[in-house]
Amino acid sequence: MFMKNKFFSFAAAALLCASASATSIWSGNHPVDWSNTFTVAAEQFANAQEGNKLTFTLTVNDGASDAIELKSNGQKLPGTRFSATADWWTTYEVFMTQDMIDTCKVYGMEVCGANFTVTNIELEDGKAGNMKEGKTIWTGYFWVDSWSTLEVFKEAFTAVKDYSPYKGIRFYHENASTDYLIFLLDDWSDDNGYFGKSEPANDSISAINGNCLKRYENYAELNLAAMDVALLDRLANVDRMMIQMDKQGSAAFNFTDIVLVTELTPAEEEPETAIENTAVSKATKVIKNGMIVIVKDGVEYNALGVKL
Repeated sequence: MFMKNKFFSFAAAALLCASASATSIWSGNHPVDWSNTFTVAAEQFANAQEGNKLTFTLTVNDGASDAIELKSNGQKLPGTRFSATADWWTTYEVFMTQDMIDTCKVYGMEVCGANFTVTNIELEDGKAGNMKEGKTIWTGYFWVDSWSTLEVFKEAFTAVKDYSPYKGIRFYHENASTDYLIFLLDDWSDDNGYFGKSEPANDSISAINGNCLKRYENYAELNLAAMDVALLDRLANVDRMMIQMDKQGSAAFNFTDIVLVTELTPAEEEPETAIENTAVSKATKVIKNGMIVIVKDGVEYNALGVKL
């Protein structure tokens, strides 16, 4: 069993988007601690677009290792992630989702944390105009090497009011191969934390949820209909979703987007099961309690052909 690590990598500076259209939306000198946060006014986000990048210029106190959190109306801002500060930081970058923008336009943005000073906040193009198709839950650049873990606050998911149009969640990255691992967790428990797990040999999560997480080149895809536990029910009891990846035999790469999609990647042709291949009658597949059930002659079987 591998050891989960909580090391948080940051995107390589050379890969971050540059823009000539950066606009300062706040400047000053504000030492931040948990009792001395400050708010960027809602009107500063009037022209923000999905994919825009916010760059915070800051100084972190020597030896400090705390956290920086963006909030709005007292809640963690949808589309943000857990970030531990380091005293070598000079900037902190966040890419905006539509839910983040919608919240900021009403309530503004609160910058929270401890042991750092903010002097400037700039808004620039970032990924605007080049977003993935679907509803973006998180976007940015997160460097994946050996067991790197992106922790996205659950507010990114609870901000979605209606999941019914969506069949899956895609986890996009810049690895143009399938030689990587991806595990999805909602807590650090070895027994109960996983709700998605892609193993190297067969893209399955065994007894956890069936085969509902598959790796492709440049993204992995979670089949929401195949899950036996509703995602929102699980996230309601935790603080964040953890996306843990390991490069395996590939070079290190950036993780870039979490997107809800209305259609899943078309499956490859699969041979008929023994149940489906009978001449007596044709079996049908249905989703029951979140699981695939095969019905033949009024008898129910699981996806492996075992009678229920």
